[in-house]
Amino acid sequence: GQQRTAAISLRLLEGDTLRQRLGTAPILLLDDPFAELDVRRSARILELLAERGMGQTVLTVPRESDIPPALVSLARWHIANGVMTTGERLRAHAEVA
Repeated sequence: GQQRTAAISLRLLEGDTLRQRLGTAPILLLDDPFAELDVRRSARILELLAERGMGQTVLTVPRESDIPPALVSLARWHIANGVMTTGERLRAHAEVA
């Protein structure tokens, strides 16, 4: 968990540096950022994202249940077997699966 936290923190710092130099928020892609993190570390990562304004941030998780409660209301897409679903279709797909 410590290595993942350090890696994410470095990426956030890199994003801050780019934002300052370019005057716009870079696209930030975090692939399964909460894996291997305990609840406290996950919450801290969410705090860091919120402090910076998430801007153009894409988070991927392997299961919908891995989405932290603080992010449940954000836009979500589900990709399976080459098909992307969102919104009501996402909820319906989750109920079928």
